[in-house]
Amino acid sequence: MNKLLVTIITGFTIVSFAYGKPFEPPHVGETKAQVRAIYHDPDSISFDSSGQEVWTYVLGKGQMFIPIYGAFAKYRSLIVIFNRRGRVTQWSTESQ
Repeated sequence: MNKLLVTIITGFTIVSFAYGKPFEPPHVGETKAQVRAIYHDPDSISFDSSGQEVWTYVLGKGQMFIPIYGAFAKYRSLIVIFNRRGRVTQWSTESQ
């Protein structure tokens, strides 16, 4: 009985860590510093054809390291585009 209870509690703990807090999107007009404060350093930085800076984040990377769950984990990419003044002009997400 005790082993079953420990197994159930462990399972709920793993699932709660896997889901984490809900996604809060960036807002148009936010600065690079504001975006970095929320999402930390981007996974990659590039520039589009018009010279706007593009930051890409992979959300949910930690879920991939949870035993068993990680094999089935899906993650999202967050793409944030900044104008030349360093303010968010648009953002998008992609599920993978």
